[in-house]
Amino acid sequence: MPAGALGLALVLCGAAVALPAFSRDSTRRLNLTFLQDAGTKEARWVITGAQPLPPPVRQAADFKPGAPFPWAPQFRQGFLAPAPVQDLAGPELSVVRDETTGGKRHLVLHLTSPRGAAAAFAFPPDSAGVESATVGGEPVQPLRPARGQKMWNLGSLTLPPQGIDIDVMLSATSPQTWYVADRTPGLPAAGAALARSRPDWTSTGQEGDVTMVIRKAVL
Repeated sequence: MPAGALGLALVLCGAAVALPAFSRDSTRRLNLTFLQDAGTKEARWVITGAQPLPPPVRQAADFKPGAPFPWAPQFRQGFLAPAPVQDLAGPELSVVRDETTGGKRHLVLHLTSPRGAAAAFAFPPDSAGVESATVGGEPVQPLRPARGQKMWNLGSLTLPPQGIDIDVMLSATSPQTWYVADRTPGLPAAGAALARSRPDWTSTGQEGDVTMVIRKAVL
């Protein structure tokens, strides 16, 4: 009996190895992001995750490994490919108030999305030292940077057309390089062929395919 059980186990292990890792019933998540920098006017396709790209997707654009977003943790990798620049207005982050007292910096910023995105975010660097924050008048617990991550995350998934105020207290009093981003569902028309290149054993997940416009700001 032990010998028979061992033989069966070896057969089952061999069958498991032979089966594909993903199928229509057990799909791999593969979201596409169109990312455009409003300042540099550079655009790219972004796929997050370190798994090898399916051959049809790899052939649809000139993907290279790299960090997907400026605020992503150092260990988070993805794939980037050049994309055609679109006529998209970038998000805006304007200074309403800037005061320094007692070695602390108090900033009130106004975040807007001229293109009407419902999701928008401000990313102050870790070195800014966010001590407290309110977004749209509501106190929030700042999403502290994870291991290897460079920036905090402050923003809204329900941005009103007129925008919102972000009120932060910082431990750093010197100017810092922030990023601001807004996000809308779906890809521009230029991404249709790339989206169709995904095999049927892949699927979108969470926010799905999105269009994101970012901007760097020194505050």
